[in-house]
Amino acid sequence: MLQIELLLRTLTKPEVDLVKKINVRGKQRQVLLALIQGREQGHRVRAHDLGLSPEHFHQILSVLLQKCYATLAGNDLLEVATLLISKNLTKLLHQQLKLLEVRLKDAPRSEQEAFYRMAFETSQWITYDDVILPLVKHFGKRYLQVKAHPRLGDNLFIEIRILRNTISEVYGAGIPGAEKKKRLWLKLESYRAKVYALDNEKARYQLHCAFCEYYILVARDPLAAFTHLHAAEQYVHAIVEPLQNEERSFLAAQHADIELMLGNYQQAYDRYTQIWCAPEMALFVRRSFYHTIRFAEVATIVGDRSRAVAILDEHIDRGRENLFLCSKLMRYIVIALLEGEVEKARTLIDEAFKYNSGKSYAYFTDVRTRFLEVACAYIAGDWQLASSLITRALQFIRRKKVRVINSDFGYYFKYIEAAIRYQETGKPIPAKVEERIKRTGHFRFFALVLDQISAGVKTLKTMLVFGVLTI
Repeated sequence: MLQIELLLRTLTKPEVDLVKKINVRGKQRQVLLALIQGREQGHRVRAHDLGLSPEHFHQILSVLLQKCYATLAGNDLLEVATLLISKNLTKLLHQQLKLLEVRLKDAPRSEQEAFYRMAFETSQWITYDDVILPLVKHFGKRYLQVKAHPRLGDNLFIEIRILRNTISEVYGAGIPGAEKKKRLWLKLESYRAKVYALDNEKARYQLHCAFCEYYILVARDPLAAFTHLHAAEQYVHAIVEPLQNEERSFLAAQHADIELMLGNYQQAYDRYTQIWCAPEMALFVRRSFYHTIRFAEVATIVGDRSRAVAILDEHIDRGRENLFLCSKLMRYIVIALLEGEVEKARTLIDEAFKYNSGKSYAYFTDVRTRFLEVACAYIAGDWQLASSLITRALQFIRRKKVRVINSDFGYYFKYIEAAIRYQETGKPIPAKVEERIKRTGHFRFFALVLDQISAGVKTLKTMLVFGVLTI
């Protein structure tokens, strides 16, 4: 599909209306209107349909694409990058960065420095499965080469920022294991020694951000994450604007995420609400899929399900499939189950399995989707199917060489298995199963489904005690 067609199919009606007003004439106007009509009617536009040579057609397309960017996001790279990331159009982002680099090859050193600083950062704002590390490293290397006032430790700033992608990848894989966690921690500690041997506040900022993400995503230690968050806040002033504002937005969101991990759900909700309402954080909000998911979770936890759905609807578009679209679907599934919409949940579960594949495959997503599939079958009263799915899920976890006792969701399956046995035989759910269920912190959202199942079990128990029901 043409680049501009990829962009157009993600646009909202107001955005399309803006594009229609682009000031072009002649053949350019003809091509623009044909592309918009093709978007609305679902057909492709080709050069020969408009009586154009392929060369002339593609030349016009290139001009129109840049005019679309200028209309929708201005000429500011930060705005353009946010637009493309928010639309899941990371391929177009990479192409735009490469194009701008070529155009700036003869530009003054100061302009090149500003570009490479922004290109290095924005090329890493995407999901880890979309990051092109060679390109990121290229931008980082060129930034150091053209930097007007280099300082000792600038290379550490680059290296640690890139390391943060590894932390995200380990989180996405979902099975880091003690050895991988230890290697990551040792790597961070080695950087700590190097960074604090030098006077470079930017490098120190990156170090504490990396530690904060490690303790949130991998080690799951919210108090340690708080320590590094506060340290990062002491050095964020060293980041040059406009990136400093984006980093401050990031730190504010990390604070909300840590509150969620600590079980302070209302505080997390209030903080996310403030971020989502702050004009200076608007760009961060548009592109931060991770924190969009978190905000939707805490909104659901505190009982504001309609707000949760609105957040998911507005802030994660479907320009292309990636791992966060699967995450979005899972949140819809939980809300559907809480609302008693079992058939809707089933349809979404099928979609989640479909999209969790290829480069975007994540173990966490697989296990959680399997859990929701089991819960859906249980809530629908199909205990035979639920039991079969539980057996397959536990086998899947073991094939990944993960002990059920060490699996975050392993005992979620065990709990539903015990609930089925209770429904069929009256045998109580074992205490050790109840004790090993994780229901608080960042597990609270998915545990809401277990709470719904638990409520059904308690109802049945009451009916048995009072002789209302016999088995």
